Amino acid sequence: MKKLKIFSILLACLSLLALNLVFVSCDELLEPDHTHQWGEWQTTTAPTCTTEGVETRTCALDSSHKETRAAAINPNAHQWGGYITVTPATATTDGVEKRTCSLNASHTEIRTIIAFNHIHQWGDWVVTTPATATTEGVETRTCLINSAHTETRVIPRTGTAPNHTHIWGDWTVTKAATETEDGEESITCTICGEIRESRFSGEYATGSSGLLFQLINGNTEYRVRRDPNAPVTSGEVYIPARHLNSVTGEYLLVTEIGSYN
Repeated sequence: MKKLKIFSILLACLSLLALNLVFVSCDELLEPDHTHQWGEWQTTTAPTCTTEGVETRTCALDSSHKETRAAAINPNAHQWGGYITVTPATATTDGVEKRTCSLNASHTEIRTIIAFNHIHQWGDWVVTTPATATTEGVETRTCLINSAHTETRVIPRTGTAPNHTHIWGDWTVTKAATETEDGEESITCTICGEIRESRFSGEYATGSSGLLFQLINGNTEYRVRRDPNAPVTSGEVYIPARHLNSVTGEYLLVTEIGSYN
């Protein structure tokens, strides 16, 4: 009887050992060797103009499985410093400026500094400050040869600004004198352009071209006649009421009409 018990215990131990061996074999079968499913190559270290970079790809089944390869040197991957003037430009001759790669001092770029007195090649006008209803705007164009050369012009206000307090400017000539009409000056609102008041500008009508003016009566008045060397050719002749004495800056009355000869 005693021998039977010992045999039963021994049999049980052997069974447990066999079962453990089966489990170990099953665990090993759960992670078999697989064929990698590689993703795309990704740059992990960018190449420069002097050193190779690194590219890496990863297995889609197990991200711990990776492959790497060298990325070829990129001859254009410089790290440029600022441009430094080598030869200054003058009014008539171009200059030279250079910049150097911080990775390799033998890698340099040179460009021309255009001479000051060149014929501008203007680009298109570009709005740099938009106009509003109350303020003028600005547009700018830049020389295609030298971007430091620019021109600006005013963009008119877009319209009248409602409900604003007028800011009146100074007296300004708003109509120049013509052959038949005197000049005019006005005070205008700098915001909306409204005219507050207008008056004679002090510049009288000039009369027709082709007239000669002669001082008379002690240089206090003028006599007018046609200039034989530049006769009036229009159908009508306009004789001004006053004529400017260019010496004194004073307008004197035209009181007589002289002979055409």
